[in-house]
Amino acid sequence: MTCNFAAHATMARFRLLDICRLRDQLNSTSEQCSYHNNRHMDFVLEDCIEWYLTQYALGQPVPEDQARTLFYAAIFHDANHSGGELPDSANIKHAIAAWELAASSMSVSDSMCNNVATLIQATEYPYRTLDDVLGVTSYKYLGGSAYLEMEQLARVLRDADLMTIYHGDEGREMLSWNLYQEFQQHKGLQYNDYMAKEMSFLANVQWNTAWGGEKAEALRYDELRTEVSLRMGNILTSIHVRERGNNYKD
Repeated sequence: MTCNFAAHATMARFRLLDICRLRDQLNSTSEQCSYHNNRHMDFVLEDCIEWYLTQYALGQPVPEDQARTLFYAAIFHDANHSGGELPDSANIKHAIAAWELAASSMSVSDSMCNNVATLIQATEYPYRTLDDVLGVTSYKYLGGSAYLEMEQLARVLRDADLMTIYHGDEGREMLSWNLYQEFQQHKGLQYNDYMAKEMSFLANVQWNTAWGGEKAEALRYDELRTEVSLRMGNILTSIHVRERGNNYKD
């Protein structure tokens, strides 16, 4: 993982590299998924760590148990993903099962295990309302402040899950090509249809936190979105050229 010193220190403090390695052992579909794989989950973890460090810098440190809950959910949120073959509700169940198996070998309380599973549910797409994910009865059970804390973590995780575009050439390649490979393999989607679908999605992203919105402005999200569009245009052109060449041979 590519992180700065503070992020590495956070990884070490929470022993997150060990958890990632455990996830890698339990994630049987990573090599088959060109987008929803260990690399993507590592990106999401990096962004969650960034949020955690940002909160510390703002004088609003995140309690350790909340940080662990967020980090563990990031690490496992797409474990054993089907790559588009199954509805996302099924993918979420697979991820929670992988997390619960990992948790059984860790010193994790039942409460934290359940909270991590709840946060993983928050990444299901199309997005469910957070009240639906967290459950209206949870508000009474957890108490107002605890519910709001979980809601904040869910919002952060959702934003981090949308930040692949910030991870250099690799991240933008994952959006312009790798994700398409999953759509094409399991849904037979043509590239021009994928391009329209993905660009519409990126253009309509709604950030769930002030952190997400501020990061989008600081890292020039709109410009990066244009870069992804240009990459897609080049890929579409190369596909058309190859198809014309094949037709010529026939």
